Amino acid sequence: MLLLKAGNRVATFGELLKELDEDYGPDVVRRSLARLVRDGLVKKVGDRYITTAALRSRPVAAKPQGRIVTVEVEKVYPGFAVVLVDDRFRARLEPSTYIGPRELIKKGRRFKARVTVTKLNGKTAILIHDVVEAI
Repeated sequence: MLLLKAGNRVATFGELLKELDEDYGPDVVRRSLARLVRDGLVKKVGDRYITTAALRSRPVAAKPQGRIVTVEVEKVYPGFAVVLVDDRFRARLEPSTYIGPRELIKKGRRFKARVTVTKLNGKTAILIHDVVEAI
C-alpha cells in the first residue's frame, strides 16, 4: 500500500523500511519486496521500487488501455459500488471490472486509476484496469 501511495514517485528500500520499521524488521520488508517483484506487482529500477501499474501509466508504455482519472468511492452495496469519476459524474463499479487492492473499495477512499468508462444495460459503468496511486 505504501508503494501505491508513492504513485509515480518511486521509493527506496530505506524509505520503505523507515515507514514500516516500527511494525516489521528489515528481513520481513526485504522478503516482502522480493515476493512482490517475483509476482510482477512491483519492479526494481536500480535501488528503487515502483509498482508496475505506475510504470504502465507512463506515456512511454506501449499503448495503455483507458485513461487516468481520479476515482472516489461514494457508496458500497452488496455486489457493486457507486463511484464518483473526476468529481464530474457517477458510475457503477462491479467486482469483476476492478483490478486493484480491496482496501481501496471503502466509502470515502480516493485513488487514481487507468479506466475505461462504458454503458452497461443503460447505466454508466467503469472498468478499472490498474490502480496507479492511492490518494
